[in-house]
Amino acid sequence: MFCIYCRAKLSDDSNFCQKCGSKVSVDHKKSDEKNNNKEKETINQKDIEMLDLLPDEQEQIIQKQKNQINKKNGVDNNEEKAIIIDTKNSIGGGEAIFKKTYLEYNKKRIFYKDIQGISYQPSSLYFSGIPMQQWYSYVVNTPSEKIVISFNSHFHIGEKTNKEAWLKLVEISQKLIEPYIVSSLIEKIFGRGELVTIGEIEFSQQGYSRIKTKLFGKGDRETIYWTDMTTIPKFISGMVVLWKNENGKVKQFSSIDTTIPNAVIIPELVRACYNRASLMKE
Repeated sequence: MFCIYCRAKLSDDSNFCQKCGSKVSVDHKKSDEKNNNKEKETINQKDIEMLDLLPDEQEQIIQKQKNQINKKNGVDNNEEKAIIIDTKNSIGGGEAIFKKTYLEYNKKRIFYKDIQGISYQPSSLYFSGIPMQQWYSYVVNTPSEKIVISFNSHFHIGEKTNKEAWLKLVEISQKLIEPYIVSSLIEKIFGRGELVTIGEIEFSQQGYSRIKTKLFGKGDRETIYWTDMTTIPKFISGMVVLWKNENGKVKQFSSIDTTIPNAVIIPELVRACYNRASLMKE
């Protein structure tokens, strides 16, 4: 306990300060208890902060050391963070490894940001109504490289496993790869004013269009403007179907096979174009 006037140390049973002669009041004890409690709270808070920070610091140091060792030994520091889709037991199959920034298949690596085209499609061969063979294809490409994943099965043997693997390829690609492609195409169309062509469809800042077929000669270009668009394209039987509004009714405008590069991203591309065009209009 300390004197509140001269801060001299007092014994617990003191009634007067031996240094300045001041009377030891209840305020002395309350003030001293408050200071002691404050000091204890401060110490406890520091202890808590140390407990919170120390494991993180240790983990960061350990991870940094591990990364340095891995780099020295030529090991990928992102080795554990991967989604592996194994189709090696299927005819023509292999192992697709999706990492945070790239896809690897048969020792070939392509970074998501470099991919400019993607396509995928399942197909089946029937004879007299009996399924004979099922194919699953998946292709991504950059300007200089391509990864082709293709596997199949006969008479439904292993079909369930193959279908699940193919659906995983599609699901992962929709989250990791396709947003890069859509973003890149949007930048081309609205950022640089370029035309983007997928199949027979041409995308521009105004809308999407195609050349009408004629029996003789070249047809006129038919355009669906973003301001007139009412329906997002849909997947139907291995095709992406685009629509137009004619006399108050929704009719088919065009259909593109999903094996054509980037046909599978058309629904999201159209949605993104429509949103961007709406913002520009405002």
